[in-house]
Amino acid sequence: FRMEKRESSTVCRRKSIGIRSLVFPFENLKMPPKKSKNGFYRFMQDFKKTQEQKGKIYPEGIKDVQNDPECSKAWQQLSEKEKQRYNGTNDKGKGQTEKLTGWGERISDILVRQKKHQEYEANMRADIEETLRLAQVCESVPDLTVYIIHVNYFYSKDLPDSSVLYIPAEIAICEFSIAEGIKRSYHQIIKSDVELGYARSTLEHCDRTHKLCPDYEYGEDDYSKIYKKFREFLKTTEEQTGKIPPIYTRQKFVTVVSCFLDRITLSAGLPKETFPLYSLECLFGKLMFMCNPDKIDRHSCNPVLLAESEFDKDSFAYSPNIECLYHHQIEGTSIHCSLAIIRQWCFIICAYCCNWFNIDIIPDVHCPALHCTDDIDFISTSVKSLNIDKKFQPSTLKSMTGVSDKYRYEKAGRTFEEEAQRRKEAMKNPLEIIDHGNNAPGEIAKTFPKFYRPLRPPNNLSVIFKGSDNPSTSHSSTTSSLGATGHGKSSATVKRPQMKGIGRGGIATD
Repeated sequence: FRMEKRESSTVCRRKSIGIRSLVFPFENLKMPPKKSKNGFYRFMQDFKKTQEQKGKIYPEGIKDVQNDPECSKAWQQLSEKEKQRYNGTNDKGKGQTEKLTGWGERISDILVRQKKHQEYEANMRADIEETLRLAQVCESVPDLTVYIIHVNYFYSKDLPDSSVLYIPAEIAICEFSIAEGIKRSYHQIIKSDVELGYARSTLEHCDRTHKLCPDYEYGEDDYSKIYKKFREFLKTTEEQTGKIPPIYTRQKFVTVVSCFLDRITLSAGLPKETFPLYSLECLFGKLMFMCNPDKIDRHSCNPVLLAESEFDKDSFAYSPNIECLYHHQIEGTSIHCSLAIIRQWCFIICAYCCNWFNIDIIPDVHCPALHCTDDIDFISTSVKSLNIDKKFQPSTLKSMTGVSDKYRYEKAGRTFEEEAQRRKEAMKNPLEIIDHGNNAPGEIAKTFPKFYRPLRPPNNLSVIFKGSDNPSTSHSSTTSSLGATGHGKSSATVKRPQMKGIGRGGIATD
C-alpha cells in the first residue's frame, strides 16, 4: 500500500511539472503599453467636475461629457496657453508626478489660484482709490453711486477642490449714494430643489436664520429671469459709464455672492468674471479716512479693519420696517433678511459721512424713520411702529425623539379659548396652600421619645472581667497572663469568672 501511494505521488508531481512547463512560456509575454490620455480628456474631466458642481448630471460618465456640445465649445474657446497646460501633462515622465494636497488637488493649481486672487484684490484696491480720487477732485464724492448686494443661502456643499458651494435662497441689491441715500432696491426670493443628503442641514440653517422654505410658491427658480432683472437694475449706470459697475458686499459674504453671480452668468452663457465683486469694507474705510483726515493716522490704521469694526456694531439691526414683506410677517427674522441687511449697511455709511459732507438726513432714506423723530413724539412713534400682526413660526425640525416644535404647539399646546377657560376655572377654585411645618397657635408641639432596642453586649474579655465580682481578677492581672496578641497560640490559661444563676435556685458549685 505504501509503494502504491508513493508511485501515485510521483505521477502527480510529474503531471504538475508538465503543466508548469506548458504555462511558463506565456509568463514572459508583456501587455502592450496603455494609451496616454490626451489634453482633451483631461479637460473633459475638469469640465465634468465644474458642471456637476452646478447641478448637471452625467449618468454615463465621461461618455456623456464627450457628447456634450458645450464641452467641445468650451475647449475651442480656450487659448493656446491654456490648451498647452492640459497637453503638457503628457510630456512628463512616469516618475515626475505633481505634488497633491490631502484633498487630491494639485499644489500648482492652488498657487495659481492664490496668485490670481492676490492680483484681483490689488486691482480692486487700485480701482477704488482711483474712483474716490477722481470724485474728490471733481467734488462729487456724495454723488458717487454704488451697488450693494447681500445673498442668503439654503445649504452649502464641500467641493473636491476644497472650496465651498452655496445654494442661494434670497438676494437683495440696492442703488446707493451718500447724497440721495437708498435710491431703489431689488429683492427676490429663490426657489430651489434640495439635493439628496442635504435636507437636514437645510432645515437646521433655515430654522436658525431666515426661515425661508426651499419650495416657496412665490419664489423664482429660473436664473435666466433673475439675470434679466438683475442686469436691468444695473442698466442706468452701465449706460453712463459704458461698462458693468462693480458690486460691493462685505468680505464674509463674498463666497455666497460669488456663487449666486456664477449661477446667473451660467444661465446667460457668460463668463464668471462678468460682474466685478468688490469689498464694501475697503470702500467704507477709504471714506472714513476722507471724512477724518486729522483724527485717523493713515500709516498706522488699516481702513478695512476700521470699517469692519463699524459694521459689526449693528447699530440699526433692530430698526422696524426695513425688512421685506415675507420677513415682516414672521417673528424674529428681520435681522436675517437680505433687504434689511443692505439697508443697515447704507444707514451706517450715511451716519458716518453725512455730517462731513453737510447733507440733510432724510427719514427712511439715510436712516430709519424711527431715529428721525423728536423727543416729544418718540413714544408715540415707537408705539405706532409696533406690529402685533406678526406670527410665530415654530421649527419644523424633528428632534431625536421624532417630534418637532410645530407638532408640539399644534397638538399639545393650548388654544386661546382653552387658556381663557383654564384661567376662569382657576379664579373660581383658588389654589389653597397648607403649610404643615407651622404649628397651630396655642398648641405646643409634643416630642415623644423614640424607643430603641438595647444593643447586644460586646463579646470580649475586658468587658467580662470588668463586670466580674471576683476581686482577684483585675485588668492588670489578666493582661500579664494573656500575653501578647499575635498569630501564635498563648500557653497561659485563662480563668473564667463564675457565672451567676438566673431563676429561683442557684448554681451548685464544689
